[in-house]
Amino acid sequence: MRRATTAGTWLLVALALTIAGAQSRARYISYIDAKPILQMLRAALLPADLRDKSETEIQAAWPRWVSRRDTEIRARLAEGDEDSVINFLLFGVSFTAQPRITERDMDAGLSDVRDIVEHRIGDLAAAAAKPATDERLDFVRAIARRKGIDPSVPSGRDALRRYLQERLARFLAEREAVFSRAVSAAGKAITDPAAAVPEVGTLFSERGLSSDTTIYIDFGIEAALDAIKANRLLAPGVVRRVAIVGPGLDFIDKREGYDFYPPQTLQPFAVIDSLKRLGLAGPPHCGRERAGAGRRGIRAAAAARDVLSVEPAAGKVLGTVWRSDRCAGGRRRRTGGRPDARGARPAGRRPVNHAGGSQRCAAAG
Repeated sequence: MRRATTAGTWLLVALALTIAGAQSRARYISYIDAKPILQMLRAALLPADLRDKSETEIQAAWPRWVSRRDTEIRARLAEGDEDSVINFLLFGVSFTAQPRITERDMDAGLSDVRDIVEHRIGDLAAAAAKPATDERLDFVRAIARRKGIDPSVPSGRDALRRYLQERLARFLAEREAVFSRAVSAAGKAITDPAAAVPEVGTLFSERGLSSDTTIYIDFGIEAALDAIKANRLLAPGVVRRVAIVGPGLDFIDKREGYDFYPPQTLQPFAVIDSLKRLGLAGPPHCGRERAGAGRRGIRAAAAARDVLSVEPAAGKVLGTVWRSDRCAGGRRRRTGGRPDARGARPAGRRPVNHAGGSQRCAAAG
């Protein structure tokens, strides 16, 4: 429930940011516009550089702080792109015949699957070297080029393998650091729940901002919206515009390895679906604005919108949604639950657990 509350808080912030209307030109938010949001936050949740300052001091520091913060966030987005490549390396199945890596393998530091990981690294480097068009491999090539690596030549493939090995080691170290912080926060929560809130809310503050996501986040947002409705924080039918800040891409499924379908964005449509189902969306429909420095998700949302406008049947989403719609925490057939929006399993595709055996729903059975 705490996650739902946090999601609800930031959703309210996003709603508040759209009240003033969309701007045609990107600009930093002014202190005057940000002030109501800052006043909503407890002192412990304010950015460290803005704590223990008077309003006059915060206003004076704001332009430099927001510019620096923008630079930091864009650096984290770049790191998040690299994390997406590592997720693809570990969980993808389209470029290799090796079994997928599991959460249990990662908890053990990959010590029992070193050979599998090395084969996966070699297979991904080899796949990236081929000219075949594939959106995920194109993304891997783009990240490689950003690092000055050309996978199409032998020396570039060797460099890509080394890069993947180094990035994977960093990925695992960051994962362990987050786990340690989570354990620390849980210990504090036992004796003083309020003291643990800032630490829980910033668990991922030093991690890259990856643009890949899953539909499970959308179930969390729906739970937050449900709580907002139950607590009468929003009246029925009042939501007319929603800011989707950095819409995520369903880039790689970390549970079952479905990466045969193109990367797709689900969040804008899932949020609107939830708002309509809960009766919060205003007539005739709820508009959305996509915002954020992550352009891949925004492009995917625009592409999906264009497809839906000319071929509504193409709105059936694949793979992950078909499975998650049935299995996500008992919320069966909520997201995309109406007949014209239900997710559908692609014809001729069996749900396969690539580590062996048939797929099963952990929650729904």
